Amino acid sequence: MMRGRITRVGFGLLALGVVGGCAREVTVRARMGVASLHPYRTYGWMSRDPKAIDNPGRTVLDNQVHLEVDGYLATQGFQMTALETPDFMVGYEWKIGTAAADTLGDFFRYRGAGGTKQLTEAFAIGYEEGIFTLQFIDTGTRRTIWEAQAKALVGRNDQPESLDQVIAAMFKKLEEEQKN
Repeated sequence: MMRGRITRVGFGLLALGVVGGCAREVTVRARMGVASLHPYRTYGWMSRDPKAIDNPGRTVLDNQVHLEVDGYLATQGFQMTALETPDFMVGYEWKIGTAAADTLGDFFRYRGAGGTKQLTEAFAIGYEEGIFTLQFIDTGTRRTIWEAQAKALVGRNDQPESLDQVIAAMFKKLEEEQKN
């Protein structure tokens, strides 16, 4: 089960720069597991992060994700339900991963996205990348019906993307996929 999770970052460095510094350009990719979301009408949330109770920053993050996603789904005619089995469940995950510039092309893409490490350090040690994944899971089949993932460099000093912009970009990808 997916849960809001932050590793090694605590309250300040939310994976896509909600508070901390990340790339001004966030890479978003998405995939549809079904032809359309039209058969689905109701949704629910996978369990909230149990660690959020002890960490006010995580509670704020969890609430912000719920607020942004609930707001978008409401505009699309979906209804959240807690009393009956929903058509699909919404889950998300945060994580910090390490990437490396294995080629010169990788290094130039890293620097173009705002990375600040020198070639030798980006190649030998690598750099941190924040990853936010949002999923819709069919409750009947337990299959992923839609998934989006956003990646951004961690540790940048320029203006970060906000969570609402990242989630909006994810849903824009969803709308584009449903048109195809």
